[in-house]
Amino acid sequence: MHIIPYPPAVKRAKGRGVASLLAGIICFHATSLLAAPLTAVQANEFLNRAMGKSVSVKETFAAPMGLTGVVVNTSQVKNIVMYVDEAMQHFIVGMIFDAEGRNLTAQYVTKNMPDSALDAVVSQLEAMQYIEEGHPNAPLVYVFADPNCPYCAKLHEMVDRDLRDGKLRIRWILTSSLGHDGKAEAVYSLNKRMSGQGAEMLRQYYKGIGEKSPEYDEYGAKAVAEANRYFNDMGLKGTPFLMYRTRSGSVGTHMGLPDENTYRQIVSVLPDGK
Repeated sequence: MHIIPYPPAVKRAKGRGVASLLAGIICFHATSLLAAPLTAVQANEFLNRAMGKSVSVKETFAAPMGLTGVVVNTSQVKNIVMYVDEAMQHFIVGMIFDAEGRNLTAQYVTKNMPDSALDAVVSQLEAMQYIEEGHPNAPLVYVFADPNCPYCAKLHEMVDRDLRDGKLRIRWILTSSLGHDGKAEAVYSLNKRMSGQGAEMLRQYYKGIGEKSPEYDEYGAKAVAEANRYFNDMGLKGTPFLMYRTRSGSVGTHMGLPDENTYRQIVSVLPDGK
């Protein structure tokens, strides 16, 4: 957990990318009281001093434990959520979970990311490298994933039947967010050498059977580096992260492994395949 005091941490904070700090996890009881939030002006003045770099506070909101949630833009990252304590002595970058295990930060990010920004994100995803599974005309979901992520493996198991039945198509954008061991690079590289085989290799990684030794080339390394950079620029840390266009044309997102009901709700709003 990153709890960063001011002013002693100013020197440490200067020059560090905000995305690199997104590793903190805070858990609290669901009945935590919400105090009145700081104003955007107060939060903006404090964060600019504490971080030693220019940031722009878009808005603030009441968060648990007396914290103020702050939606921040920097030169590197847009629409990330940070937290400032009431005394303006610390700021926190990370995820807050409630007692039921719900990722409240993910909800804040989704709520405060404008539709125009989400549209731009999806447009850029279409030009990225990915591993595609499912019928080419089935409804499409993009998923940021890591071959080492156990929750991504559970998602893969959850969607397997719909993929095989031609009811869903997923484009896996692979990152090495949990640490670099070459697996994501190997999947991209194999898929380029043997079209379609990357999906089977990813399936084997997630099932933990017949695992291949990672062998990758420059193509795979570049693909993962691009995915990692994009993942960080979006202010994300946890995988899986789902993005999809709905039947109405809006963009939906979900951070983390959805439960069965949530997954079915996502599938139900997808447009017909094309």
